[in-house]
Amino acid sequence: MPAVAKEAELAIVATDPAEVEGAAEISDFRAIIAHSPFVPLPDNLSLEGLLADYSLALPAPADCDAALCIGAEAMPADLTMRPGDDIFVGLSFAQQAMPDALPEQSVSLVVVIDRSGSMKGWKLEEVTASLARVLGGLRDGDRVGMVSFGASAKVELPESPVAEVREQIADILDALEAGEETDMEAGLRLGLDLARAHGAERVVLFTDDLPNIYGERPAGFMALAEGAAADGIGLSLVGVDHRYDNATALQLSALNGGRFYEMTPHFDVAGLFEQAWPQLLGAGPESASVILKPGAGRRISAVLGVPEELVERHEDGSVALDLGPAFVAQRGNGVYVTLAPDGQIGGSVGTLLETRLSVTEAGETREHSAEVTLGSTSGGLAAAQQLVEEYLVLQASLKAWHAQGDPERAAELAAFLNARMAASDLAFLDRERAMVASLAARMAMALGSPPASDLLGRWMVESERGLSGTSQGDIVEFTADRGFIIYRQSGEESGTATRQTYQQGDGKLLIDNTDLVFAYELKSRGRRLDLKAVVGDERLKLRKAD
Repeated sequence: MPAVAKEAELAIVATDPAEVEGAAEISDFRAIIAHSPFVPLPDNLSLEGLLADYSLALPAPADCDAALCIGAEAMPADLTMRPGDDIFVGLSFAQQAMPDALPEQSVSLVVVIDRSGSMKGWKLEEVTASLARVLGGLRDGDRVGMVSFGASAKVELPESPVAEVREQIADILDALEAGEETDMEAGLRLGLDLARAHGAERVVLFTDDLPNIYGERPAGFMALAEGAAADGIGLSLVGVDHRYDNATALQLSALNGGRFYEMTPHFDVAGLFEQAWPQLLGAGPESASVILKPGAGRRISAVLGVPEELVERHEDGSVALDLGPAFVAQRGNGVYVTLAPDGQIGGSVGTLLETRLSVTEAGETREHSAEVTLGSTSGGLAAAQQLVEEYLVLQASLKAWHAQGDPERAAELAAFLNARMAASDLAFLDRERAMVASLAARMAMALGSPPASDLLGRWMVESERGLSGTSQGDIVEFTADRGFIIYRQSGEESGTATRQTYQQGDGKLLIDNTDLVFAYELKSRGRRLDLKAVVGDERLKLRKAD
């Protein structure tokens, strides 16, 4: 078994907002492995994205008579990169009944609809059919506005009393057509501007795209959502044929008034959406949080899938998770923790973990508790642990390959994971096995194929175009350990050097940690090297310097 580093006292295994602009979609990670000759970066893969690709249903909480309930099940932990953990726990939630009526007070909202090309077909058809159904049920005194967006955003209907625009709403929905690029933030921004101008209390956004939840730009999705919450505007995000990862769902649910719903193909999409409509308009609980307290002789060693900012550690060893009511009500599962002995031999033999869900609705707080012990478990929990194992080992492998300069260690970890997954009896994870096998083979092949000797050595920059990190006269060096080093020869940075790494394959070069992929060509009997970006206008012409 590969050697691993000692774990932290409490690890938060979740997308790091300092590194990733949103949880990476596993489809993108798979595409890199399937369609390029390169090894993906660690940031191309997130635990949330991997887990969201599967419906890993855990058993619903038992003996529950509260509006929202919590349950959990546990199994022995078997995580290569976390050998000190001995218990793997999955939390499950259940909502006993969806709100079946609109809020008593009048509703004032703005609907924002994605009409980009990816929405063409059943997606836009189901959105418009569902909206026609629920907007038709609004009362005369309610108010509604409509915005649509593709490459740009436009106001389809100024915020107006429903009694005055019922027929107009139907005409607008019938006329919507999909077929442009997507600028979600432009659509959300216009919808929020319309809401603020007319005092609307909620914006409902329909899209099949993944929001950039960690964008730091002033107009980034979460910045817009947080600004709306500060102004008293609730935001409801409806994922059309899209299961949101935990990072997105939790970030939105933690906002004041944040809601989300996943609209997927079904024989009665509009009918199911109609059931969720009151909650999307703000009905139901205002807040929800979970307290996890380890049993005697144990400690909580890791929280998986919950962003750091939503986790609070307590001196008594308990952990509080601010999950938000929408996440608890809609997701059902997707939060996992691991336990480890706290120094006493064997840890506890009875209750492993105490869980308590606190829900506030209409100013009243109610609680539901559950105790976790070892017993029979569902296939969903076993599959979740295998996906967590895949993620942790892949991250360690990719970091060894890209950041630590240790391709041998990276290939060893990938080969180990490949063998372990091949021995698994979980048939529905065949796609994971195929992906890991391809990555392991690619790493092994790259180790056996050192960089082309014609590239190695130092080159002088004769000319460059579109590149800010180098200029004419600088020296570029390709090393045998895949180092890409630029020695600055002029300007304020003269005398300095920057080191990156590169990957090579199929006549292309990838500069790691950038989106620069160059097609390269050796000329003049190997004395000149021409690099031309595969996508973009960047170009670099080099002449042998030694």
